[in-house]
Amino acid sequence: MQLEKMATLGRLVAGVAHEINNPVCYVKTNLQTLTQYVAELDQLVDSILALADSQLDSTLSEALAGLKKRHDYDYLHAELPILLDETSEGVERIEGIVSNLRDYAHDDEGQKQFVCLQKLVETALRLVNHELKYTVRQIKREYTEVPEVWCRPAQMSQVLVNLFVNAAQAMPRGGDIHISIHECAESRVEISVCDEGYGISEEIKTRLFEPFVTTKPAGKGTGLGLAICHEIMVAHGGEIRAENRPSRGTCFTLALPIKQS
Repeated sequence: MQLEKMATLGRLVAGVAHEINNPVCYVKTNLQTLTQYVAELDQLVDSILALADSQLDSTLSEALAGLKKRHDYDYLHAELPILLDETSEGVERIEGIVSNLRDYAHDDEGQKQFVCLQKLVETALRLVNHELKYTVRQIKREYTEVPEVWCRPAQMSQVLVNLFVNAAQAMPRGGDIHISIHECAESRVEISVCDEGYGISEEIKTRLFEPFVTTKPAGKGTGLGLAICHEIMVAHGGEIRAENRPSRGTCFTLALPIKQS
């Protein structure tokens, strides 16, 4: 039932993302046109002011100076391009979030492809930025050059999103997340996601990937996230494991074969 709910939610998210994408596209297009029009009007006003100054008409110059002061022309002249640039950046961020949601919700059953894990990790981080920014002080990256991996990107993104959110929630008082990507023996690539939380008790650790087992307080988690991650990794011919760090926190490691049969 939970898996069916997740599938339904995925389809709903994809539909909502598509509906948001349509108005975002025409807002972006109109904003680009508006920026061009404003630049042309700005040039026109500058030319008019320069022409007026060249006439050496004191009455006209004083009238123009009064109008510029009344309408705060110098401020508008300086701030309007900045405002348009910031608005364009905001629209691009919305566009990126929608794109990430569509990729995350996309049902890619049977659609394996070669994927750059570093790009996949960065996309997942952007997707959950709102969950991380309040508790995660810094994301420390240690990426080495590894081959692209043959996998279903949306499913792997689901696993990474789950691990990043869990890492943030394990550090209610704040901390760093350490992410590493490296190639290991037997033609496998590993992604490690380590937090600085309180770790996992030995009692829970032995059953961590079983359905309905959770370290979160009652009402805060279903205990299905890691179980689904485990199923996805097994389906990819890989594995997921968790170990408490010697100093503080927990480290989850994803191991994936570079090429599957």
